[in-house]
Amino acid sequence: MITAVALSPSVDVTYVVDTFSPGAINRPSAVHRVAGGKGLNAARAAHLLGADVAAVAILGTSNGTWFADELARVGLPLYRVDGGEPTRTCVSIADENKHTMTEIYEHPGRVTDDEWSALGSAVAAAVADRPGWLTISGSLPRGAPEGALSALVGLARQANCWVAVDLHGDALSEALTGEPDLVKVNAEEAAEMLRAGPEATPLGLAKLLAGRARSGAVVTAGVDGAYGVSDSGSTRHVRSATLGTYPVGSGDCLLGGLVAGLDDGRDLLDSPGHRECRGHRERVAARRGLCGPARHRRGTDADRGQLTADGRVSTIMKFPRSEGLSPHTRAPHQTALHADRGGGQHGA
Repeated sequence: MITAVALSPSVDVTYVVDTFSPGAINRPSAVHRVAGGKGLNAARAAHLLGADVAAVAILGTSNGTWFADELARVGLPLYRVDGGEPTRTCVSIADENKHTMTEIYEHPGRVTDDEWSALGSAVAAAVADRPGWLTISGSLPRGAPEGALSALVGLARQANCWVAVDLHGDALSEALTGEPDLVKVNAEEAAEMLRAGPEATPLGLAKLLAGRARSGAVVTAGVDGAYGVSDSGSTRHVRSATLGTYPVGSGDCLLGGLVAGLDDGRDLLDSPGHRECRGHRERVAARRGLCGPARHRRGTDADRGQLTADGRVSTIMKFPRSEGLSPHTRAPHQTALHADRGGGQHGA
């Protein structure tokens, strides 16, 4: 089971236009509204691949009911915490002729001490009800107390849950003090946190991050795909020649796909001959909230695992399952990337 903490939920609105004209009136050909933000985008992707997923989020009272209804519509249970400020809105304008995306994202709202405390209580209840994985992703809201993220990691540890994080800046640095199991970030976020120079490679950054996580790290590099490194030093580079039209939400879906496979105990290193997922179309469906249980069923074995930056489903890591054995009592050698040893990479 997977519990997704949405640190900065948002009402994601996508306007599709034939050609976007700045400074003029633009009439969209389609409008999509979804209960989104990084945490919930990842949750929907995992749900799309057949995982048992629930979400935890602070939602504004003015639009929180709509938000909760949208999650219910796509089959995602919600541990809701009421917040005083409206849930933010993030707008994307997709130009179908130029294949560009213009984005206007509000900053996350401010939370009070009581609201953050209630979020912690909701997370504790969720991981007690739902052993497995806790994902923490998104921007930390203003007003969150010092040590907030390491405390969330600690809650998962107390419940013997694995932890995966997709954060940036100081939030990522703080989360790493709690030693999460999996870190998934893009190359720019990794370089910023590690203060790496321009010569740093995605694989090198992944190796450094893997040394600060219990089981491994994945660093994405746009069209160059994703680089994974396990705690044993095994490495894997996955890249597809098939590119989606818009990259928005790809990294969120990658996290959801990774954790869905890990939670299912799959061997997350897919061979090049394995079937590919429906890719970009399903990623867009996940982002737009069109992945309700009546529309998509459990994915095939080849569908589980990593969603790379371009939408290909592949696999990276393996967390073997053992009934009655908590994740943190398993021997380190049980988690491995079955790929190149000694730092090799594909296509570098």
